[in-house]
Amino acid sequence: MSYLIKLLLPLHLWTWTGTLPENGNRELILVQHEVESAKVHNVIVWSHGMNGFDKDEFEERTAPSIKWLVEQNKSFTWVHPELPWSTRLIQPHGQHAWTKPDSFKNLVDKALSLTPALKTKKEIKLIIVGHSRGGKSIAEAAKTGGLCKLNPTWVVWSDASYGNWLDTAWDTCLNRQAMRVEIWYLKGTETQTSVKRIEKGNKNLLLEIHPLTAPWYHGKLGDTVIKMTEALR
Repeated sequence: MSYLIKLLLPLHLWTWTGTLPENGNRELILVQHEVESAKVHNVIVWSHGMNGFDKDEFEERTAPSIKWLVEQNKSFTWVHPELPWSTRLIQPHGQHAWTKPDSFKNLVDKALSLTPALKTKKEIKLIIVGHSRGGKSIAEAAKTGGLCKLNPTWVVWSDASYGNWLDTAWDTCLNRQAMRVEIWYLKGTETQTSVKRIEKGNKNLLLEIHPLTAPWYHGKLGDTVIKMTEALR
């Protein structure tokens, strides 16, 4: 992944790419930027549907979000696991992530053990973000236990609430612990249906729902959600 180094080199970031058994020996991207004066260090676990490991897609979609975090002087670690349905892999459809108990937690713990130790003590804010099929990743992590055991500060859904993914995550984890849940979806689309099921009669004060209309579209939301989420404000 030499393209990753070339893209991020001007930003003077620590980067690591490789494979881990905890991720099924699929690729993993780690990026860290510590602001020593910051009181909070954001650990962002990024699950982005089909893309992220192709040069053009990383340059067009992921790198701008990382660059924005640096420009905003955020202290952060970016954890980007390649998922089984990556467009780089053969026959990706129908596969699942985090099928073994606690496998999601094991991956995040292992990834963070590879990053440089923080130079100054900070509050750690763990933010799980899923865009598009990344919602499937969140649902599987919730169902197999790893998500709740990590006890993230924030879980962000970016037009990711297809089918019953949101219901599964909500019933098995998100509604059981004191974590902020932020849902962004496009009105009048498939992702709206499950959001409405969760929203109906819900009194959870930690739940935030943001419906969007044109000119917003699926790809634009995925490219922009890092800049919009309140998790990083």
